[in-house]
Amino acid sequence: MAISKDNYVIMGLSGTVGQLLTFRQRGRKTIVQKFRRATNIPPTKKLQSVRMNFASCIAYAKAAINDPAIKALYQASAKDGQTAFNVATSDALNPPEVRNIFTGKYHGSVGDEIKIDATDDFKVETVVISIHLSTGELLEQGNASMLPDTEDWVYTATKEHPIPAGSRIIVIAMDLPGNSTSLSIIL
Repeated sequence: MAISKDNYVIMGLSGTVGQLLTFRQRGRKTIVQKFRRATNIPPTKKLQSVRMNFASCIAYAKAAINDPAIKALYQASAKDGQTAFNVATSDALNPPEVRNIFTGKYHGSVGDEIKIDATDDFKVETVVISIHLSTGELLEQGNASMLPDTEDWVYTATKEHPIPAGSRIIVIAMDLPGNSTSLSIIL
């Protein structure tokens, strides 16, 4: 793949020439690449799965750019040569990540805080936390709030309860396209 800059002969050119080269536009650049031929090899199950996932991401991106508010969010984070569609597709392809759960300030009392480090390539939309006994019984559950100017989230306990050994905290982070990732720790 080659990128042409300031070449007045091919500037703005797009399409295929003689089944040898394909020209396409990205922003103000002309990209030249080898012509892609169709394959006669049947796709593997893994490739079919990847194609289905990608088709789902493309469908999300198309819907996202049809919503002016969401399109504006994606366009604002687009870098040089990217479109809102590109950013939305990338966001749909990449789920958020819950990196860590900090429980140093949590002792089972009302008002205790649990801090969560959750990131995404675009934006983490919601973080849900649940606290379970070792038997699996749910003690409490709720949404965490994002701390200003950070990627950290904080959950403030709403119920008083003892924390027996083996209790579990489960955190689920979700991004704008609805991808989710979870992380759990045992207290």
